[in-house]
Amino acid sequence: MIAVPISAPFKMALVASPDYLAQYGSPKNIDDLQQHRLIGAKLSAEHGSEIQWEFKYKKELITFTPKSQFSINNHLRLQAVSDGLGISMLI
Repeated sequence: MIAVPISAPFKMALVASPDYLAQYGSPKNIDDLQQHRLIGAKLSAEHGSEIQWEFKYKKELITFTPKSQFSINNHLRLQAVSDGLGISMLI
């Protein structure tokens, strides 16, 4: 098998609504995320594990597996964040 990149790597961002942050505060580091309501995503219904969030810190890749209150795999994840339901990682 030959693997060929079809695009540049995606850039992801951790997002939350201003209302959510005003009520619950902003996480200051990755460990703080465990104290927040997280909105995750799964690869599929059959593959039950959460998609890991990746962070780059001083050229080191850090992976974080969110313990999400719920998972959404489509455009509704952005709506849930906008509605102040939690923090999510989005493209």
